[in-house]
Amino acid sequence: MNKFGILLTLLLAACSYQIKIKTGDQAFQSKQYANAIGFYKNEIDQVSSPKEKAFKAFKLGQSYKYLSDYDQSLGWFKKAYDWNYGLKALEEYAIALKNTGDYEAAILAYQELMQELKGGMEYKKDIQICKLNLEWIKQRTDFYYKLTNFTAVNDKASDYSALSVDSSKLYFVSDRLSETRHDNSKFGWTGRSFSDIYLFQNGLVVSLPEPINSQSNEGSFCFNSTGNKIYFTRCDANDQPEDYCKIYESEYINGSWGEPERLDLGFDNSNVYHPALYKSDSILVFSSNAPGGIGQYDLYLSYLGNEGWTVPENLGEPINSAYDEKFPVWYNDTLYFSSNGHPGLGGLDVFKTFKISDSKWTPPINLKPDINSEADDFGFFIDKSFVANDTVFQKALLSSNRNFNRQDEIYSVELRKRSQIPSIQGPKKFKWDVQANIQFVTAESYKSPKQIPVDSVDLIEKISKNSVNSKSNSRITLKLLPGDSYTFLASKKNYLNNEFSFTTPAQPELTADSLFILTLVVELIPIRYDEEFVIPELYYDFDKWYIRQDAVASLEKLRGLLNTNPLIRIRLGSHTDCRGDEKYNLELSEKRAHAAMQWLIAKGIDSNRLFHTGYGENDPAINCSCDSCSEDDHQKNRRTTFTLIR
Repeated sequence: MNKFGILLTLLLAACSYQIKIKTGDQAFQSKQYANAIGFYKNEIDQVSSPKEKAFKAFKLGQSYKYLSDYDQSLGWFKKAYDWNYGLKALEEYAIALKNTGDYEAAILAYQELMQELKGGMEYKKDIQICKLNLEWIKQRTDFYYKLTNFTAVNDKASDYSALSVDSSKLYFVSDRLSETRHDNSKFGWTGRSFSDIYLFQNGLVVSLPEPINSQSNEGSFCFNSTGNKIYFTRCDANDQPEDYCKIYESEYINGSWGEPERLDLGFDNSNVYHPALYKSDSILVFSSNAPGGIGQYDLYLSYLGNEGWTVPENLGEPINSAYDEKFPVWYNDTLYFSSNGHPGLGGLDVFKTFKISDSKWTPPINLKPDINSEADDFGFFIDKSFVANDTVFQKALLSSNRNFNRQDEIYSVELRKRSQIPSIQGPKKFKWDVQANIQFVTAESYKSPKQIPVDSVDLIEKISKNSVNSKSNSRITLKLLPGDSYTFLASKKNYLNNEFSFTTPAQPELTADSLFILTLVVELIPIRYDEEFVIPELYYDFDKWYIRQDAVASLEKLRGLLNTNPLIRIRLGSHTDCRGDEKYNLELSEKRAHAAMQWLIAKGIDSNRLFHTGYGENDPAINCSCDSCSEDDHQKNRRTTFTLIR
């Protein structure tokens, strides 16, 4: 959800642009997450320390998370965990899996957390929620809600919190470039423009004039019952550390909006936003992160009296949770809001509740698919011009970042009846299932490989985000598509990662249901430092050190090993046989080792991970006197090697 409504303690980043940001940490601390991503991506390639790489990967995951780009955050949290950042990275990875709708993989990640913590019972609820989501997705009724992208309004910016006053006017919030802006300044949190309130009418989109829109961020809003008053969120940008988001009121008089006045709701040192008025115009509900609440952001009520708005009351449980409740909207006596603290599909989900007594509310009810998704769903507004009740509505507006680029967009929601499609009996089709049985072994003994459990197996060249197995397996079984190619990455702590590929057979003509079983044995090699590995078939012309074309294949394999294992460092070594001048051989071997290293650097391997040494005729593989060495002995002594170094 790329909007300032997500801010925790907002120190508007307009002021931080006056500070020269030079590192990812500086940008992150200033809440310039879009800038932080650029810095961290550059820095992660320049550091050699595994601990630093893991830290920067975790910060990249957090930066993408705060921009609600869960697909990107997922990959970086996974890398941080693989690079030994710790269980916090695994927890964030599990949350990101849930927020991208990969509930089965999220269950495995939460189970791994419980196993690592030897208990971790707090994650049992998360596992139950993921299982509940899988059940919801399978449920099918005669009616469903069709979501249609509101293309007349949406553009490349973040567009959200739409509501209609009548059938001809639709208002919404957007961070597109506005004509009311005096400059092209960017909001550091998102790296895009500041947000304003817009009107869509007669096919045209125009921003509301000053004094509603300003040089600050304007956000979620509501109108009173007669439409002559607007209550909206504004986050001031006066370069003051005590600036927060507050609710403002403006009245439409004599054809123009009056100067907005801030509502006196208390909570001076907290964010107060997302106003929603009850139909009587005398009850205001809003969201705030004021101290003393139940969660991070809670919903509050305030009543309009003779002396103004009363001291806000926390709506309490069961509405407020340990996390965020935001974007409230009234419809008759039903209160809709979004939350990431109640059982849901991921991110913010839309819920509804209503009062059953003066102080009690019903437990929140999740609107389920198709309204909710694994992404952020919020800004729910029922179109009052269509028949609706507390159970069924015909049309509504919804904001969501469920689209492929994770940008907030506005959707129209319409109740539809499922088409009844008659079945047409055709020729019987037989099933062709492909199953891969993969066994993982270690080659420590080389003669009798031993089965070992792996930490993870990731599908890396398909549209899939899930780790396909958990930590306890030395064998996995996968159901795959026929006639398709797959590339997997297997990893285990203290072992080299192994990337392996295969292609499944295409479906033949069948006379019965069939199962094809593909059996693979994947070898994982333990990391052994300072042990010499010979690079096969890496030869040089006599008295030369350039890389011959027939040596490229061997170096490509070494490059693949380095890419698959981004944390290892190696020392390239070159050896000559004993024939010739000793000093000359030492210089020649130095040039050859350097040439191999430069080839890898030219192919994109970080130079900080590579070292080289020429050994000349020292340290022979076959220790024989020069006169008694056979030609085969000389050949074995002329070699290029690499060793893993700490």
